Amino acid sequence: MSKVEKLEKQIESLSPEDLSKLRAWFFELDARLWDQQIEADAKAGKLDGLFAEDAEVILTKGDRPVARLVPIQDKPRRQFGSAKGLITIAEDFDAPLEDFKEFTS
Repeated sequence: MSKVEKLEKQIESLSPEDLSKLRAWFFELDARLWDQQIEADAKAGKLDGLFAEDAEVILTKGDRPVARLVPIQDKPRRQFGSAKGLITIAEDFDAPLEDFKEFTS
């Protein structure tokens, strides 16, 4: 019997509480190992080419998508005066409003 088969037998005999604890531990282990792999790949430069093009990258774990990486789009600089002539302020802009006469008298 292999180690995995022995583990399977032991896991099958766990109480629901212990199985829940094992599941939480395994989830944390799996996430930590995945993070370590991504970090190692980034340090090794394996991820550098992903953003050479202006494209979105979907990271998967197995066949399940877990993250989407997209290039940061530079915002165009604001041009002072670009709205000149598009906005007008009415002559009576600051005149009292009819609806508020009772509050201003």
